[in-house]
Amino acid sequence: MLIFSIVLAFSPHIIFFVIVRFLLGVFCMGAMASSFCLGMEMVGPSWRVFAGVVVEYFWIAGSLLLLLLGYFIRYWKTLQLLFAIPTALTTLIYLKFIPESPKWLFVTNKTEEGHKILKKIASSNGVQLYDIKIIVSKKGGNDVPSGTLWSVMKSPVLRRQTLNITLCWTVNVMIYYGITLNISALAGNFYTNFLISIVLELVAYLTCQFFLNYSRRLTVAISMIAGGLAMACIIAVENESLITGIALFGKFAISISFGAIWMYTPELFPTCVRNAGIGFASMFGRVGGILAPIIGDLVECNLPAETISLH
Repeated sequence: MLIFSIVLAFSPHIIFFVIVRFLLGVFCMGAMASSFCLGMEMVGPSWRVFAGVVVEYFWIAGSLLLLLLGYFIRYWKTLQLLFAIPTALTTLIYLKFIPESPKWLFVTNKTEEGHKILKKIASSNGVQLYDIKIIVSKKGGNDVPSGTLWSVMKSPVLRRQTLNITLCWTVNVMIYYGITLNISALAGNFYTNFLISIVLELVAYLTCQFFLNYSRRLTVAISMIAGGLAMACIIAVENESLITGIALFGKFAISISFGAIWMYTPELFPTCVRNAGIGFASMFGRVGGILAPIIGDLVECNLPAETISLH
């Protein structure tokens, strides 16, 4: 990510830019999925909701930084180089302070390494660590489970859950980025609308964190329905200011769903295939991200509003 972030700023032509931007996106999404999975596996059930949603607060911080820098610096190459700085800092912190997931190490029979990490964590927390190597050996046996995409699809239950959550990811990403990327088309100042959407997103994640303690499924379902209804309501509205308000509410609702689906997805898969499951669902979610700007461009073709909103 760091290398491609820097190289991107020195793109000599559009073809080079597209290729590097594609590679940057590949590594970026891989880092997001694996780091989120790692964070979820490092905490117990009582802290799982907080660990899952706190990531979104840093997403908000990044969005605010983007808004601030974008307001004062309008040359995209300078902006791109500045964005490489937090990437470098995050990489150094990650390598220095974040260990491998002990849960994954135990599941893959790397018990010695996992025990060393847990011992270090326990020591820093001032608690006693019992000898868990015997417990793991009794439960796990010597067979190392496969953590591939094929192992996800072989199980009927995992296959059904994966296809279901994949569709949810596609819809969430399409609506989220569909609104975000087309904020400039809404009535009002672009930067003001973007700031309002960030504030609404922060409130959405706080709301998401509250309701996730009661039900994962209902949080995802209700927020997706609310976001879909908001988009459908735009069909019957002609006032541009009202359309802006409805669109921002739609982003609020879909942000709740987005935060919940990041939290819900890792819990659907066992440890050995968790990262593969998240990666597969997130990959198809990017199909929605690809469609988002295309749907926005349909507006310029003067297609009926019903077509745009129903998508």
